[in-house]
Amino acid sequence: MNKIDEFRQMLLEQLATAEGMEALVQAAAGFLQESFTVCDAAYTMMMTTAPHKNDGVFVVQSSQRRIMRPEIVEEMQSKGISERLQKSREAFCIYNASCGLWEIFCALSIHGQMAGYLFLRTDQQPDKARLEAWTVLGQALSVELQKGEYATPGPLQPTQSRILRELVEGEISQEDLILQRLRQTGWKPSPSYRLGCLICPEASLFSNLRHEQLLRQAADLLPDSLSCSARDSILLLCPAGLLDRDETGQMVKLRHWLAYHQFYLAVSMPFHSLLKVPGAHVQTRAVVQTMLRCAEGRTPKGDVVSRYEEVLPLAAFLRNHTIQEIEGCIHPHIRRLWEHDCTHGTEYITTLQQYFAHNRNTTAASAALFIHKTTLFYRLEQMEKLVGPFLKDPKLLFLYEYSLLLLEQMPSSVLTNKNM
Repeated sequence: MNKIDEFRQMLLEQLATAEGMEALVQAAAGFLQESFTVCDAAYTMMMTTAPHKNDGVFVVQSSQRRIMRPEIVEEMQSKGISERLQKSREAFCIYNASCGLWEIFCALSIHGQMAGYLFLRTDQQPDKARLEAWTVLGQALSVELQKGEYATPGPLQPTQSRILRELVEGEISQEDLILQRLRQTGWKPSPSYRLGCLICPEASLFSNLRHEQLLRQAADLLPDSLSCSARDSILLLCPAGLLDRDETGQMVKLRHWLAYHQFYLAVSMPFHSLLKVPGAHVQTRAVVQTMLRCAEGRTPKGDVVSRYEEVLPLAAFLRNHTIQEIEGCIHPHIRRLWEHDCTHGTEYITTLQQYFAHNRNTTAASAALFIHKTTLFYRLEQMEKLVGPFLKDPKLLFLYEYSLLLLEQMPSSVLTNKNM
């Protein structure tokens, strides 16, 4: 038995132990007496047999993950290395004159598609036997990847889904690297993209479908979108136009789909803002969950699709204050009107809510309240007699409107058990 056959046999025995990728890599490095790096298809270092060091190839992220430098990725593309990795499963080498070293590559594949590659820089030109050993190692690592432990399932583009999840959860923080990695997968980022975060507070309500099936349905609803699942939500990166339109057939279908699968809320935010806010998905989830908690689990009012920049100011305030502190921030005039409603059965609070909800348009507000416009004017007049003039005071109107938003978030138990 020659050395290659011995190596192949060792790898088969190691695969049979099911100890995982790291054990397989270490066993191979020990047999070959050399170091190498395993990367995924998006140029992220998965593991290495050598101690981490600043070798000029990988850059450390805030999450301590290492991503290949964009300039090296561009160099690989210009030399046709990336294309060759996708087409060939045989190990190959090239001489890199810029650093004076030989570079060895070997693709790793899952179901016929490249999932990653082996990488090494060395000062010695590898011979045929060494490249053959790398090819055998690539095959073994591909089998290990295919077990599913390291492959991220997705409906269309597993690598894109993984990058998206790493992006929104703050594992990648450098904008140029994010865009570079997405471009390598064939996706073309655009400033007109937004992130959609579909939230379901309880996993048991997530739907009787598997995540993969939900992702496929979401991709059908929102063409040209990326999608992945994370914790208790589905993430979508889709053209902003689909979320900007009001009552298009696409949005109607999306709302129906959300309701059918019992999603409580869909939050969207600009793609480029997301790049500048690592961990934005985690922050968005905290914002929404805080709103639901402050409202005692009530379904949020209004459109099921909310915009992150519109939800954030109120939710950030709620998240950082106790119920007692929130109650103390409600304007005294709103407190007085609330007490009057409770004591005399008036509808001043509801009237003001509709007045602000319809952009202070008395015609639209009276229609929403199912009262005559004259009745609305009478109510406003009576309120001014109770708390003083406010209709021509912009500052008071702003404070009233914000206080009403806080009032909506107060748990009903606080409102009923204690008059403000």
